[in-house]
Amino acid sequence: MNPVEEYIERKPPEERPLWHHLRFLILESGEGITEGIKYGLPFFMHHKKIWIYLNPIKGGVDVSFMDGVQFEGVQHLLRVDGRKRVGSYRVHSVESIVHEELELLIEAAHEFKRNKS
Repeated sequence: MNPVEEYIERKPPEERPLWHHLRFLILESGEGITEGIKYGLPFFMHHKKIWIYLNPIKGGVDVSFMDGVQFEGVQHLLRVDGRKRVGSYRVHSVESIVHEELELLIEAAHEFKRNKS
């Protein structure tokens, strides 16, 4: 098991399906995505640069996008909460995920990285 899988396995059993599902969606979204633990949280890197991280919240997970405040066309889907760079998409269960929204956000993250490079 890698460190992210170990992190998820330490979660209560009822929370694990959500964490596994989010991890799968992120890792399967494109090439050059790796994962690891930084600051005690699961982080996903896009070509070795921090890209997305999963932050536990009471009853769910914030899918946090680096530079999310700069994504175009999806701002209404993100919580910024006074942060300067990060925008988050909050989910409470696999069933509560609006996959079309999350996929739009992940694609916006890919697009931002492509345009920034």
